Amino acid sequence: MKLASHLRRSRHGVFYFRIVFPQILASLLGQPELNRSLHTRCPKTARVTGYQLSGTMLPLISKLARLMTIDPDSIDPANIKKLIVEGLTIGKDGSFSASRIQTSDNPQVAQEELKNFALFLHASRGEQPATPPIEALKVEAQKLKAEITQFAPDLPTKPSTLKDAFDSYLLSKKGIAAATKKSYTESLELFGILMGGNHRMVHELNRRECMDFNEALSHIPLHAKKRNIKIGTASEILLNPPTVLDANGNDTAPDTISARTCNDHLTNVSGFFSWAIKAGRCFEPNPFEDSVRHSDGEIDGGAEAFQQEELIKIFDSANFMKAKRPHQFWGPLLLLFTGARANEIACLDLDDIIIENGIRSISIKHRPRKKPDSIEHKIETKRLKNAQSKRTIPLHPILWEIGLDDYLADLRLLGATRLFPNLPMDSREKRERNLSRDVNNYLEKIGVHIPRTKVLHSFRDTVADALGTSDLDAVRADQWTGHAPVGIKAKHYRSKATADVQARDAFTALDFPFIPFDQLKYKKGWWNVWLSKNMVP
Repeated sequence: MKLASHLRRSRHGVFYFRIVFPQILASLLGQPELNRSLHTRCPKTARVTGYQLSGTMLPLISKLARLMTIDPDSIDPANIKKLIVEGLTIGKDGSFSASRIQTSDNPQVAQEELKNFALFLHASRGEQPATPPIEALKVEAQKLKAEITQFAPDLPTKPSTLKDAFDSYLLSKKGIAAATKKSYTESLELFGILMGGNHRMVHELNRRECMDFNEALSHIPLHAKKRNIKIGTASEILLNPPTVLDANGNDTAPDTISARTCNDHLTNVSGFFSWAIKAGRCFEPNPFEDSVRHSDGEIDGGAEAFQQEELIKIFDSANFMKAKRPHQFWGPLLLLFTGARANEIACLDLDDIIIENGIRSISIKHRPRKKPDSIEHKIETKRLKNAQSKRTIPLHPILWEIGLDDYLADLRLLGATRLFPNLPMDSREKRERNLSRDVNNYLEKIGVHIPRTKVLHSFRDTVADALGTSDLDAVRADQWTGHAPVGIKAKHYRSKATADVQARDAFTALDFPFIPFDQLKYKKGWWNVWLSKNMVP
């Protein structure tokens, strides 16, 4: 189908209205043309709407171009740009017209053209020019400026598209962890899609659209991008929620993202708008203020500590000694006696095993990302959950009895520098993925695993419970597990205990006499051959 010169059709079949600006306006506005979606795939509707827009905007653009030629400083470019993009009309008589788009390059000819144009304007109104032609046109420019100010909506200090604002927002988040940046990026990308595209202006998005976004989150398919499930705008999703084909070829509702993920998206996008308001990209209030949060209708208290019978199953030598990888053997043991987080254990270097006051311990360190031009930029990043996570944890004597010394000797013989040199770093700069997966698979295999309740993190809860019944006070227990201290006294007036002081009280609490640890023994050289072929950077 042959389209009118002012119409274009996208690859998705949506029609767009297009006008090429005169050179003087293009330079002033910073864009050579206007492309505006007509929000329709119907050729007939697009043709009619396009003609209506042409009749409204071409005369306006012609007059603006002429006036800019006369007096470029008489009208605010931002207001002109807003007026043209919005396609608003000025006045009720529709009297926007001009004999030419631009004046001649010859100054004498241009002067004559201006004179004729001024005479034309006054003659069309039945008036006689009381002032010289150029002065009359300046008066016209001032009138047009007043009309634009009246009809054009207010603009924020720095209006921008969603894409530009997203880029600036992420650049402002310097030093954040890769996992956090990925979370922001995923939320903003989804928001752009549901709002109709990243070309939308930030200040134009209203609360109703944001409420639609919030409601549409409940219909977003799980892993939609990986499963190539197409997602439309928020309004489209609410009208026609996404479906997938089942085994019989019938449309069925897909599994959707969890309530927690929905709320994470809301938090990230709300934070973006808080920044956008302060950065002059949009006006107050935040459209996500007091947004309804999502709930899955279930009471989820998180992981729970392992009970005695569960620990006996986990460390039963008949199953536990079948570990095929070093992290499957040493991971649960270290987690049981340290209560550390999975990634804290997975990222340990051999140099992190230290001696403090005569007690062999692990040092949980924070190593921020270095700038590319710094000397240390090649050193691996280590990021902790909070400031309190930086700590020293004494290693229980049972670990050495099981054979931790022999394992460390094997690693040094292989030239390894990390405690688990086979664990790769993921896109979030973490190494816990394989550890968490394998331990949870093992718990499921022996009949202990309960989703979200009895999982790898339960080791941490087990240690927290054990320390809570020991001679350690709450401050020392929080220091061991890396939790934030509670109260002013704990935060500012209590120094951290040394490893020997911590070990004195904690080793007694971390006693599990019902577990036959004497049946768990590391075999020297157990994984040396496999590790020599599977060490990763």
